[in-house]
Amino acid sequence: MNLVYYDVGTSFEVKRGVINLLTIESKQLFDSTATLLDKQIIGESQDNIAFVDNGDSGYVDFKKRCELISSPYDLKYNMRDLQKKLLAELCEEVALQGYDDKIAEAYGTIISYISEMQVKSDYNLDFDEQKGMSDILKYFDVHVKTPEGSFAEKLIEYGSSINRLLGRDVFILLNCDAYISEADYKYISEWILYEDVYLVVVENKQLQLKQDYNGCIIDKDLCEIH
Repeated sequence: MNLVYYDVGTSFEVKRGVINLLTIESKQLFDSTATLLDKQIIGESQDNIAFVDNGDSGYVDFKKRCELISSPYDLKYNMRDLQKKLLAELCEEVALQGYDDKIAEAYGTIISYISEMQVKSDYNLDFDEQKGMSDILKYFDVHVKTPEGSFAEKLIEYGSSINRLLGRDVFILLNCDAYISEADYKYISEWILYEDVYLVVVENKQLQLKQDYNGCIIDKDLCEIH
């Protein structure tokens, strides 16, 4: 897969399972790149920059496959699609483990108590007894817990979850080096290799990484250096 930056005539090969380091030394270009990436993520089509998957169907859908992370505060689950997929997967797991009969029995007991209360109440009560497993899980607010720990620990947990549930496999770290130690880069490198995902680290200055990485530099004169 290639990250193509049409404005500066750059095509950077992005590899799976390895840290891809894109250094943009021009502060103006770095700022505009951050803006372009953000607009792509929220679904605003941008012709200036794109991921091109030569082995697939051409342009990569940023909104579906990419995740832009610029601080630890981005590592939170606030996506409706993720919750929907999670509940669907948990419902399948309940049936697979044979919990559905036990839960249905417990649910039936609760309904019988409510029905009894309905009869004895001084009020004309009504209620909805046709609740499915998804409704029960929602009632108890079952959700993926917000990742905790260091930035790297949060990234690994968060990335694994949205990769599995939403199929997102392109992670872009924008100016996040301040949150990552040398040891963290090692753990992150192991994670992307294990998960077989893309990781693009975008920085304004050159990093001295001890891990193997695939790098590209766009210097202040907008010249490309590999």
